This record gives sequence, structure tokens and C-alpha cells, in this order.
Amino acid sequence: MRLSDCKTKKEGIIKEILESEFDNKMLEYGIVPGVKLIVVSRAAFGGPIYIAIGAQRIAIRKKEATHIILE
Repeated sequence: MRLSDCKTKKEGIIKEILESEFDNKMLEYGIVPGVKLIVVSRAAFGGPIYIAIGAQRIAIRKKEATHIILE
């Protein structure tokens, strides 16, 4: 399942990150395979998806979230 398709309050473990121009940005945020995340909320009208990785909160554009595959 892609992160962009997840509902609010959904938990998952990152299985894979598909190649994109956002690879380095995701690495800097700690978005790497094997990390557990929670979808905190989703903005309306295709806006950002807010996720939590540990104590860190991150907003990811829907375009970027389509490259993150969860188990």
C-alpha cells in the first residue's frame, strides 16, 4: 500500500521507497525502509499528509507520498 492511499490513524512500516527526485529529502527526514510511522492527519483537497516517526512530525506532499510503500 502506498502512503498516499493510507487513512488517518493508520500505522505502517516502510517497506520500500521508490526512486524519485525526493530520495535525499526523505533520507534527511529519517524516512527509510524498516521505520514505523503513523498517519496523523491529511489535509483537504489533496494537500499534505502529516506523519509521525517517533517524536518527529513531518508533512509530506501527496506527490512524495506516492513513492513510499508500506507493509
